[in-house]
Amino acid sequence: MLQIIDVDYIEDFKLALAFSDGFEGIVDLKDIFSSHPFNTFVNQFLNFSLTNGTLCWGHDTCVNPNHLKEIAISHITNKIYINPHDPLAIITAAFQDSLIEDDPSILQAALKSYADQIGMSSLIKESGIKSRSSAYKSLSPSGSPKWETIVKIAHSIIQTANTSNQSSICATDLLNKI
Repeated sequence: MLQIIDVDYIEDFKLALAFSDGFEGIVDLKDIFSSHPFNTFVNQFLNFSLTNGTLCWGHDTCVNPNHLKEIAISHITNKIYINPHDPLAIITAAFQDSLIEDDPSILQAALKSYADQIGMSSLIKESGIKSRSSAYKSLSPSGSPKWETIVKIAHSIIQTANTSNQSSICATDLLNKI
Protein backbone atom coordinates (compact mmCIF):
# COMPACT_ATOMS: atom_id res chain seq x y z
CA MET A 1 0.00 0.00 0.00
CA LEU A 2 1.44 3.36 -1.07
CA GLN A 3 2.12 5.79 1.75
CA ILE A 4 3.45 9.31 2.06
CA ILE A 5 6.58 9.29 4.19
CA ASP A 6 7.53 12.98 4.15
CA VAL A 7 5.81 16.31 3.52
CA ASP A 8 7.38 19.74 3.13
CA TYR A 9 5.47 22.97 2.62
CA ILE A 10 6.65 24.98 -0.42
CA GLU A 11 4.21 27.89 -0.88
CA ASP A 12 0.52 28.65 -1.29
CA PHE A 13 -1.10 25.22 -1.68
CA LYS A 14 2.05 23.44 -2.86
CA LEU A 15 3.68 20.59 -0.98
CA ALA A 16 6.72 18.45 -1.72
CA LEU A 17 5.90 14.81 -1.02
CA ALA A 18 8.03 11.69 -0.66
CA PHE A 19 6.28 8.36 -1.15
CA SER A 20 7.07 4.91 0.24
CA ASP A 21 7.93 3.64 -3.26
CA GLY A 22 10.75 6.19 -3.57
CA PHE A 23 8.90 8.65 -5.79
CA GLU A 24 9.18 12.32 -4.85
CA GLY A 25 7.09 15.08 -6.35
CA ILE A 26 5.35 18.38 -5.88
CA VAL A 27 1.59 18.72 -5.65
CA ASP A 28 -0.47 21.86 -5.99
CA LEU A 29 -3.66 21.33 -4.00
CA LYS A 30 -5.29 24.66 -4.88
CA ASP A 31 -8.07 22.97 -6.89
CA ILE A 32 -8.76 20.40 -4.16
CA PHE A 33 -9.01 23.14 -1.53
CA SER A 34 -11.54 25.06 -3.59
CA SER A 35 -14.22 22.38 -3.08
CA HIS A 36 -15.97 20.67 -0.17
CA PRO A 37 -14.88 19.29 2.27
CA PHE A 38 -11.39 20.76 1.90
CA ASN A 39 -12.56 24.36 1.44
CA THR A 40 -13.34 24.48 5.15
CA PHE A 41 -9.58 24.12 5.79
CA VAL A 42 -8.37 26.82 3.36
CA ASN A 43 -7.18 29.06 6.17
CA GLN A 44 -5.64 26.09 7.98
CA PHE A 45 -3.74 24.56 5.06
CA LEU A 46 -0.52 24.29 7.07
CA ASN A 47 -2.29 22.34 9.81
CA PHE A 48 -2.01 19.04 7.97
CA SER A 49 -0.97 15.77 9.53
CA LEU A 50 0.49 12.58 8.23
CA THR A 51 -1.70 9.80 9.56
CA ASN A 52 -0.76 6.23 8.67
CA GLY A 53 0.93 7.48 5.49
CA THR A 54 -2.04 9.60 4.42
CA LEU A 55 -2.15 13.39 4.28
CA CYS A 56 -5.05 14.73 6.39
CA TRP A 57 -6.63 17.93 7.60
CA GLY A 58 -8.80 17.72 10.66
CA HIS A 59 -9.83 14.29 11.90
CA ASP A 60 -11.14 12.73 8.71
CA THR A 61 -10.48 14.96 5.70
CA CYS A 62 -7.72 13.07 3.91
CA VAL A 63 -6.33 12.68 0.39
CA ASN A 64 -5.45 9.24 -0.88
CA PRO A 65 -1.68 8.91 -1.46
CA ASN A 66 -2.30 7.32 -4.89
CA HIS A 67 -4.29 10.39 -5.93
CA LEU A 68 -1.55 12.71 -4.68
CA LYS A 69 1.05 10.74 -6.63
CA GLU A 70 -1.07 11.07 -9.78
CA ILE A 71 -1.22 14.84 -9.21
CA ALA A 72 2.55 14.99 -8.71
CA ILE A 73 3.20 12.96 -11.84
CA SER A 74 0.86 15.14 -13.91
CA HIS A 75 2.83 18.22 -12.84
CA ILE A 76 6.12 16.76 -14.02
CA THR A 77 6.56 18.44 -17.36
CA ASN A 78 10.16 19.57 -17.22
CA LYS A 79 11.43 16.87 -14.89
CA ILE A 80 12.02 13.94 -17.17
CA TYR A 81 14.66 11.29 -16.81
CA ILE A 82 17.79 12.33 -18.61
CA ASN A 83 20.18 9.61 -19.65
CA PRO A 84 23.63 10.70 -18.45
CA HIS A 85 25.17 8.94 -21.48
CA ASP A 86 23.19 11.07 -23.95
CA PRO A 87 25.01 14.37 -24.58
CA LEU A 88 22.15 15.69 -26.73
CA ALA A 89 19.69 15.24 -23.86
CA ILE A 90 22.06 16.81 -21.35
CA ILE A 91 22.89 19.78 -23.56
CA THR A 92 19.20 20.28 -24.39
CA ALA A 93 18.27 20.22 -20.69
CA ALA A 94 21.11 22.61 -19.85
CA PHE A 95 19.99 24.97 -22.61
CA GLN A 96 16.41 24.88 -21.32
CA ASP A 97 17.57 25.52 -17.76
CA SER A 98 19.73 28.42 -19.01
CA LEU A 99 16.65 29.97 -20.61
CA ILE A 100 14.41 29.42 -17.60
CA GLU A 101 16.98 30.70 -15.10
CA ASP A 102 18.31 33.43 -17.43
CA ASP A 103 21.78 32.07 -16.73
CA PRO A 104 24.02 31.15 -19.68
CA SER A 105 26.62 29.66 -17.33
CA ILE A 106 24.42 26.54 -16.97
CA LEU A 107 24.83 25.70 -20.65
CA GLN A 108 28.48 26.71 -20.57
CA ALA A 109 29.09 24.35 -17.61
CA ALA A 110 27.45 21.46 -19.45
CA LEU A 111 29.53 22.06 -22.56
CA LYS A 112 32.72 22.50 -20.53
CA SER A 113 32.13 19.23 -18.73
CA TYR A 114 31.99 17.39 -22.03
CA ALA A 115 34.89 19.38 -23.47
CA ASP A 116 37.01 18.31 -20.51
CA GLN A 117 36.10 14.66 -21.08
CA ILE A 118 36.69 14.72 -24.82
CA GLY A 119 39.74 16.96 -24.65
CA MET A 120 39.78 20.58 -25.69
CA SER A 121 42.26 19.97 -28.53
CA SER A 122 40.03 17.33 -30.12
CA LEU A 123 36.98 19.50 -29.66
CA ILE A 124 38.62 22.53 -31.25
CA LYS A 125 39.77 20.44 -34.22
CA GLU A 126 36.35 18.79 -34.65
CA SER A 127 34.41 22.04 -34.34
CA GLY A 128 36.57 24.11 -36.63
CA ILE A 129 36.96 26.86 -34.06
CA LYS A 130 39.91 28.93 -35.19
CA SER A 131 41.31 29.91 -31.81
CA ARG A 132 41.99 27.87 -28.68
CA SER A 133 41.45 30.96 -26.53
CA SER A 134 38.05 31.50 -28.16
CA ALA A 135 36.97 28.01 -27.15
CA TYR A 136 38.16 28.45 -23.57
CA LYS A 137 36.55 31.90 -23.26
CA SER A 138 33.30 30.56 -24.70
CA LEU A 139 33.09 27.94 -21.96
CA SER A 140 34.12 30.22 -19.14
CA PRO A 141 31.32 31.43 -16.82
CA SER A 142 32.57 34.98 -17.33
CA GLY A 143 32.78 34.60 -21.12
CA SER A 144 30.36 36.12 -23.60
CA PRO A 145 30.56 33.66 -26.46
CA LYS A 146 29.10 34.07 -29.90
CA TRP A 147 26.08 31.88 -30.54
CA GLU A 148 27.92 30.38 -33.52
CA THR A 149 30.76 29.20 -31.26
CA ILE A 150 28.37 27.60 -28.76
CA VAL A 151 26.56 25.77 -31.56
CA LYS A 152 29.84 24.53 -33.04
CA ILE A 153 31.02 23.24 -29.66
CA ALA A 154 27.70 21.54 -28.89
CA HIS A 155 27.56 19.99 -32.36
CA SER A 156 31.11 18.65 -32.02
CA ILE A 157 30.35 17.13 -28.62
CA ILE A 158 27.27 15.37 -29.96
CA GLN A 159 29.08 14.19 -33.11
CA THR A 160 32.04 12.91 -31.11
CA ALA A 161 29.75 10.99 -28.77
CA ASN A 162 27.74 9.53 -31.68
CA THR A 163 30.68 8.50 -33.85
CA SER A 164 32.81 7.04 -31.10
CA ASN A 165 29.92 5.60 -29.09
CA GLN A 166 32.03 6.40 -26.07
CA SER A 167 30.40 5.31 -22.85
CA SER A 168 33.07 7.39 -21.14
CA ILE A 169 31.30 10.54 -22.28
CA CYS A 170 28.92 10.71 -19.38
CA ALA A 171 27.25 13.54 -17.50
CA THR A 172 26.61 11.88 -14.15
CA ASP A 173 28.76 14.44 -12.37
CA LEU A 174 27.30 17.21 -14.48
CA LEU A 175 23.73 16.29 -13.48
CA ASN A 176 24.68 16.83 -9.88
CA LYS A 177 25.94 20.34 -10.72
CA ILE A 178 22.89 21.48 -12.68
